[in-house]
Amino acid sequence: MKTTALARLLTAVVCLGALTLLTGCFETKDEFTVNPDGSGKVTHECSFQQVNLGGDNEATEDSLKEAIGKVITEAKGVEAWRDVSYKRLDDGRLFFKGTAYFTNLNTLDIPNQTMLEFDWKKSGGGALLTLRTNKSEKKEGFQMEKKSVDWAKLTPDERTKKLKEERAKFQQAKAMMSAFMGSMKHEVMFHLP
Repeated sequence: MKTTALARLLTAVVCLGALTLLTGCFETKDEFTVNPDGSGKVTHECSFQQVNLGGDNEATEDSLKEAIGKVITEAKGVEAWRDVSYKRLDDGRLFFKGTAYFTNLNTLDIPNQTMLEFDWKKSGGGALLTLRTNKSEKKEGFQMEKKSVDWAKLTPDERTKKLKEERAKFQQAKAMMSAFMGSMKHEVMFHLP
């Protein structure tokens, strides 16, 4: 039983560490033009840190092309790309800009795009665009169950001790989230019919 809890904790720590490495200074800017049927185009700009977990941090032209190629080939729902450009920024991050054409906004998924999901539904004589975070859907995976504390049953000394523990946990989480989210920037603009 304790082994399972330890394994879950280690999995969570490794995942959080990987997320921190993967996000680095991450910025995106997307400008969508959506047609009444849900098709359209998006001019996608992103700058991100190339992470190589194999220890090879060589910033070669081939590694740049490989990283940018992944943005194009791993994009889902894109019918064609146009006006693609890329470069390595002075701070070592990669910059990508391109216009992606799609037939269905609901199936569009571009790596390094945004933390939002878009849903386009025809509604009567018009349409409805819904934005939600990627975390909106409940997905299988690591979950931690938090035990609630009945503060009324605690003595004043126990309450003080518990409050100090909770504040310490908050400060730890705050520092981690600030490091993780502090350099992220997402900008999305829509031109709708």
